[in-house]
Amino acid sequence: VATGGVERMELGGTTIFNETGADVDFRIESDNKANMFYLDAGNDRIGFGLSSPLSFAHFQRNSAGSVSAGNETVLSLENNNSCILQFFSPSANVNQIRFGDPADNGAGFIEYNHNGDKFSIGVGGPTKLTLDSSGRLGLGTTSPTQLLEINGASNPAVLIKDTTNDVISYIFAENDHGTVGTASSHPFVFNINNG
Repeated sequence: VATGGVERMELGGTTIFNETGADVDFRIESDNKANMFYLDAGNDRIGFGLSSPLSFAHFQRNSAGSVSAGNETVLSLENNNSCILQFFSPSANVNQIRFGDPADNGAGFIEYNHNGDKFSIGVGGPTKLTLDSSGRLGLGTTSPTQLLEINGASNPAVLIKDTTNDVISYIFAENDHGTVGTASSHPFVFNINNG
């Protein structure tokens, strides 16, 4: 299929649209959207629900008003009300957003595990933070047993620092024996340094 002497579509072993790479836009209408699918050929962008996509792929349910996307934005989601990205999976599986690089496709991640209802954040590979369905928060553990549990390989501590007044406070435990704060050899210590 050609128009103006330029091939627009080829039907064969592979269906090809716009093989010559001409700056010719393409759109598909739905019952309620004039631009249900819109290929902005000149800008290498695809819009779903709009004719002026702001990024490589732009989904617009309804206009949010005068908005713009950052230069490096790959995917934009837009609505004139709440805007939700929804994940579905079976109840024994996880939903995950991964942050990867050439060395590690899961260097960082945000995960919801439906098996046990846990929310986790991984940094540098393994899980570093876990929030379970009972509201228990674990730092350095995937199975917190207290409202807040901090596990660390070497001198786990909570540092409270006031950069304005140079006030530094520490809360730390010597090590993990399950009786921190009661055994004299493994005391629970508050240390306050007023600079």
